Amino acid sequence: MALGEALGRIIDIVPVAAGAALNLSGSYAAGITFVATGNDTFVVKQSGAHGGPFTAFSPISRYYTKTGTTGATVWVDSGDLGTDVGTVTIGSGAVAFYVGLDDLPAGSGYVEVVPGTSGLVIALLHDFQVDRNPKYLVAPNL
Repeated sequence: MALGEALGRIIDIVPVAAGAALNLSGSYAAGITFVATGNDTFVVKQSGAHGGPFTAFSPISRYYTKTGTTGATVWVDSGDLGTDVGTVTIGSGAVAFYVGLDDLPAGSGYVEVVPGTSGLVIALLHDFQVDRNPKYLVAPNL
C-alpha cells in the first residue's frame, strides 16, 4: 500500500449507505461521516443487532451543508447545535455529519441513516485503529 492512499489507511467507503446497517463497533473505526444529498430529511438510527430493531437517536452535535454537489461551493458549518439532534433536513445540495462510536448507547454497535424519500447517502468510516490493505477491511454491513 503506497503512502498517501486513504482507502484502508484512513477511510473505508460505503457508496450506497441509505438504510444500510453499518457495524461501527466491529469495523475498527472510531466513527462514520455520512454525506447525504437530495431534497430530503435524514434520520440517524442505532441498534444492537444487524437485523434491528433500529431506533432513532440524537448523535449529531454539528453538521455541514453545501448548496451544490459538484465541488463548486464550500461547506457551511452549522456551529455547535447546543442540543444534539438525530434528524437533518436539506432542501438541496449536501449535508455531512459525524457519528462516533462513543455516541452509541451501551449495547449498540450498528448505525444507519434513513432518508425520508429518495435522498442519497454515502458513508465514510474513518480513524481506524490499525491500517489495513483495502482487501483486508472488514465489511461494515454485516
